[in-house]
Amino acid sequence: MTLKAPHNLNLDTWWQSANCKGLKIKQVTPEVCAGCDVYKECIWTAMTDDDRVDYGMFIRGGLSAERVRGLVVSI
Repeated sequence: MTLKAPHNLNLDTWWQSANCKGLKIKQVTPEVCAGCDVYKECIWTAMTDDDRVDYGMFIRGGLSAERVRGLVVSI
């Protein structure tokens, strides 16, 4: 099943506005994601395209890799 992205997501250049831009993976925490303007795009990318979701410490859109995997499984 292919998911269709909501129309209001900017999936082309969202990472340019991410609070975590330029940080190392170990520096990205849910607190860094708090208030980020592109957290929805980040979570969408993690669910649909991201091969880094298997890194247990990886945070996307304020969610751990485990939480993102749970979202994917529930869809």
